Amino acid sequence: MRQTIRSVARWTCTLAIAAAASGASAAQEYTVKMNGANGPLTIYVSPKAVRRTEPGLHVDVIYRLAEAKILYIDNDQKTYSEVTLEEARQHGAKAAAEMSPQQKAMMTTMGVNAPARVTKVGPGDTIAGFATEKYVMKTPAMETEVLAAPALTVPDGYYDMTRASAGALGAASQQGDGLKTIKGMILKRVGTLAMNKITTTEVATAVDTAPIPPATFGPPAGYKKVPKGW
Repeated sequence: MRQTIRSVARWTCTLAIAAAASGASAAQEYTVKMNGANGPLTIYVSPKAVRRTEPGLHVDVIYRLAEAKILYIDNDQKTYSEVTLEEARQHGAKAAAEMSPQQKAMMTTMGVNAPARVTKVGPGDTIAGFATEKYVMKTPAMETEVLAAPALTVPDGYYDMTRASAGALGAASQQGDGLKTIKGMILKRVGTLAMNKITTTEVATAVDTAPIPPATFGPPAGYKKVPKGW
């Protein structure tokens, strides 16, 4: 039960921070530094790739949007693995299909599969120098308050990649349509689980619009490629 709750919280956070700018055909290049539930994290955004670096989780994730590939960088083992978007989707579908009836019932009870209702509240705080709009996203499992900066667009396809990388929870979740209504990069997110009222927060501390070195979106030199261990 506790592991399931932690997994739901983690992947809901991942989905929330990955909200895409609807209809954006191009994206800026920028770096967002944040304080998150697992400590500091950094999100590097370019038109063709996005990297999420979160030392507390020990694995960086790179979404190569133009290639429809996801890279997982294990900085402890100095290794990396690579899967296609389709492979990630297939794995998520397989994991969902293999859930026991009890697990499926728990997911339903927790409301993980329920569609999200998104309400735009109005102007939010200025965060890291960017004006934001405030939204509230509700499902039976979680209520999330988000502040997103419309000026910071997110490249097309990022949301699909993050959902696929979420595995079984991502495949089962129907929060996608709700996230697509949120315009811009989310700079603050406060999520509260309905079951136990645990709250997690992520908030941006700085946004840098300087060009990002292309090597950021690849594995570090010397890292060994290994099969993906789900």
